[in-house]
Amino acid sequence: MTIELRKDFFWHRALPIPGQDAARVRKDYAGAIIHWDEYEQDSMFGWTIVPLVPYSKGGDDNWMSMLPYHMKNALAKGDDYPCYQTVLSSCGLENISKVQKWDVMRLL
Repeated sequence: MTIELRKDFFWHRALPIPGQDAARVRKDYAGAIIHWDEYEQDSMFGWTIVPLVPYSKGGDDNWMSMLPYHMKNALAKGDDYPCYQTVLSSCGLENISKVQKWDVMRLL
C-alpha cells in the first residue's frame, strides 16, 4: 500500500465541511479543521493518522480502528486508552481551543 493511497483512505474518513472543497479541507472527529496538503505537518491545519488503541497497549494497523486527527489532537490523545481527550475543534472555518473527552469503546 502506497503512502498516497493510505493518506487518501484516511482523508475520506474525515468529515466534509459544507461549502468547502472536500478534496482540500475537512474536519477530524473532534471537529478540528485539517488540510489535505498539511499531512504529517505540525501546522495550523496539519494532521496525521492515529490508532484509537495505541500500539503500546496492543493496538495495530487495522485501518478500521484508526482515524485522521489534527496534530494537536493526536498529541493530546497520546497513549491514553480507553478514555482520552482532544484539545482542538472549530467554529466556522477557524480552529479553536476546546477540550473534549472521548471513550474509544463508543467510537469503535
